[in-house]
Amino acid sequence: MVRMKGTKTISIAAVVLFLFVIPLMTSSPYHMHVLITILLYIMVTASFRFCIIDGDWPFAHVPLMGLGGYTSALLVMRLGWPFLPAFFTGGLVAVIAGLIIYIPCVRTRGITFFWITWAFGEALRQTWIRFREPFGGATGLVGIPGPVISIPGLFRVEFLSQVSYYYLALVLALLTIVVLHRLEHSRVGLTLKSVGENTDLAESTGINVTRQRLLALTIASFIAGLGGSFYAHWVHLLTPVDFDVAFGLFVLLYAVVGGTATLWGPIVGVTAFVILAQFLRGFAMYVPAIYGFILILTLAFLPEGLESSPRRILSLLKKRKMK
Repeated sequence: MVRMKGTKTISIAAVVLFLFVIPLMTSSPYHMHVLITILLYIMVTASFRFCIIDGDWPFAHVPLMGLGGYTSALLVMRLGWPFLPAFFTGGLVAVIAGLIIYIPCVRTRGITFFWITWAFGEALRQTWIRFREPFGGATGLVGIPGPVISIPGLFRVEFLSQVSYYYLALVLALLTIVVLHRLEHSRVGLTLKSVGENTDLAESTGINVTRQRLLALTIASFIAGLGGSFYAHWVHLLTPVDFDVAFGLFVLLYAVVGGTATLWGPIVGVTAFVILAQFLRGFAMYVPAIYGFILILTLAFLPEGLESSPRRILSLLKKRKMK
């Protein structure tokens, strides 16, 4: 057991080290863009999956990500705030808006919760479209400054290249994974899992189910807001279309196809689909059908997601050896 744990730790450390040296092997803007996209989507999808632990599927997750981006961008562009305070404020505003959305919705469960949160999220997105001031209307915000992290008299780091954005995205994604992993394997995570498995039983043991669900949604909203803030300062442009229903469905797809049992699911799902999207760029009209077909195959033959495929393969190999 100790040996297996040590091997797992070494393997993870090797992967992390490899991720940090990738820019030494290729600094192509295209490759960097794809890798940054993967890291950002992992951040968003992993936080979305954290809510799934207790049985919630919040479809306002992506609009809250957008709210974090709009907040950070406006604070920097209109009020002249430094990047870091604006960045974290974007996460906090997403939390406040999330609580406004989720507190009335938390009385519901399942598909009802899903659709009500979608309605709230869509109302938020329509607000950005309706008001040109301060959100820029349908055309959005253009010319958002890149991140600058500085302490007067000590240091100043300005993010100008795709490589620098890659390292920032990598740090954010790794921190997200570490924090969510620690939370999931703490008392908080165990409580959330008990709520997801049997709400009535959890309530009968004295667990405040509503408070636990709101806690998970709050944590997920904060991470989504930070992801939106990073996105805004990375692409220097924000439009309501960036956070539409399609993106929300993609996040849902990444989570379901990748698997929701562990944090590896979002990582596998996002990586597989973003790489696949690069090969399908010339077949845009067929992408929804292809993704739908992949979802059907996954639900039919890998209901636990792609993350379960190594275990399934090993099980089949053992059965063949026994024969």
